[in-house]
Amino acid sequence: MGVLAAVVLQGWAHPVQAQEVEELESYSVSASRVAVPMGAVGSSVTLLTEDDLSRFMGPMGIDAVRHVPGVFLRNSGGMGAVPGITMRGLPVAPMVMIDGVEVNNPGNGDVFNFGYLPMAQIESIEVLRGAQSALYGANALTGVISITTRKGEDLGGMGRVGASYGSHQTMHGYATISEATERYNVFVNAAYYDAEGFSSQNPAWGSEWADDDLYRNQSLMGKSEIMLTDYADLILIGNYLKSKSEYDPGIPDPWTVAQRENVSTSEQGILKSELRLRPTEGIESSIAVGYHQVKNRAIDSFGDRRDESKLLKLDWINEVQLTDAWRLVGGVEWKRAEDRMGDYSMETSSVFVENIVVPVESLHLTAAARYDDNSAYGSETTWRGSFSYGIVDTGFRVKGSYGVAFDAPEIAQLFGTWGNPDLVPEEGRSYDVGFEHSLMDGCLTWGVTWFDVLMEDRIEFMRSTYSYANVDWASRGVESFVQWNCMDDMSVRVAYSHADAERKKVEDDLLFHSPENQLSLLVDKSFLSEALHVAVSALHVGDRETWSGPTDSYVTVDVAARYRIMDGLEVWSRVENLFDETYEEIYGYRTGGFGIFGGVDLEF
Repeated sequence: MGVLAAVVLQGWAHPVQAQEVEELESYSVSASRVAVPMGAVGSSVTLLTEDDLSRFMGPMGIDAVRHVPGVFLRNSGGMGAVPGITMRGLPVAPMVMIDGVEVNNPGNGDVFNFGYLPMAQIESIEVLRGAQSALYGANALTGVISITTRKGEDLGGMGRVGASYGSHQTMHGYATISEATERYNVFVNAAYYDAEGFSSQNPAWGSEWADDDLYRNQSLMGKSEIMLTDYADLILIGNYLKSKSEYDPGIPDPWTVAQRENVSTSEQGILKSELRLRPTEGIESSIAVGYHQVKNRAIDSFGDRRDESKLLKLDWINEVQLTDAWRLVGGVEWKRAEDRMGDYSMETSSVFVENIVVPVESLHLTAAARYDDNSAYGSETTWRGSFSYGIVDTGFRVKGSYGVAFDAPEIAQLFGTWGNPDLVPEEGRSYDVGFEHSLMDGCLTWGVTWFDVLMEDRIEFMRSTYSYANVDWASRGVESFVQWNCMDDMSVRVAYSHADAERKKVEDDLLFHSPENQLSLLVDKSFLSEALHVAVSALHVGDRETWSGPTDSYVTVDVAARYRIMDGLEVWSRVENLFDETYEEIYGYRTGGFGIFGGVDLEF
């Protein structure tokens, strides 16, 4: 529903002043589940547009997410390795959605691996921080990451192909067919990624562990939007992801075997069918069916382990413009999650409503509430409110939000081998308040947001008891940015995040990978009448503490360049970790060091 356009409210991707919102037609969809002008959004949102993503010139969508304020993304090795993600310092994975379909593992709750999704399929990534259960239900306690795939467009031809090669014998290729008319559009993409990789094992454990870790990924994605009538559209989406990766055990345990080939495979299918209706002026309605299936397998010293789970979700969302100053959004949802290996399942029925009100000029208010009823853990009621107020003709805007949320126990946590059927849902509340100020006719923009999060009954695996238990957490901190756009062919963006997170009452079993401090820099510059584009990015991540030991801070610098030889033909090159920094995102797992990659893109 609505239109997803280039936007950011907090972060480094194109901040805009409130009075420019209508002119630029910048909207957020995730903040209210319908299109809302960015100057009206009180929540903390970052949206990475197609232009933002293309600056990183990487084959997968993982790199851009690393630079979002308040987000720390880590891998246990190279591309395709087991990921982890924290928001605002808390060890709770956000809800991840692709085209509105939830794609975290339905059985065990593992976060979606961004190394699986090719950049060529992504149109935008929107990151919504703070408690969001009032709109999204369970598993949105720390926020939501919403990925929108590309739709068909008129390229002046039939499509686009690309190929690249680089360090670690990395090969990547894709082919796209894209078409658009007044009545329909179609987008089809096939992509392939293959890398011999590197050994993520710390060399201190001995040369017998130093084997390269292969990663291979194949994907096929299709999307079509059809205008059935002037009042109805049909959207059909399908995505198939298949991967194989070798991995190292990290810190060798007594039962791990050196030189054993540790291999994991994954197959995922994502389907969605949506009917959008506009029965009369001021009313929009969406009826959607989404499906996500995961099949994983791992072969290592622990044996041959498999999991298979699926999620089926139906939702009906309505948007009604009651008056010029009052918009009502409401919907009902039903979903069923299954762990097919253990033959467990649970169902959730939900209803939610949000009021979007503009009582006076430049003041935008929202109030939302939701009721969820689950067959395994019972019912939960959550709510949220936000405000945004822009002072006319000053470029200054204040904003804030407050909400309560919960994370539900996953099927594996309740009924798995080490499950605990007495677990209760994680509950939390969060607030943030901040401002944005645009100076010098918008060429300099800066902003600061303060946040505070309290999480009760966080579900964690306790090494001392080898079972799950409920633990309390809290986090508070700040997210800030400065953006300079005073030249037509150059921009500079700086973002800083500080999160002071702590675990309540539990002194042992420390397992914490999130840094207190992160600093990001991105510089863009165009040359030769915009035929040559150069981007330099730097990321500082502070030190972290884990049960295994401390992990040192690090700074990485990447450089990318793209040159347009002629219309429809471009070449590019990317250097990762320019200064060959030695660092670990997770204790015991090395990263790839200096790497150089290059490729060509052709429209036909």
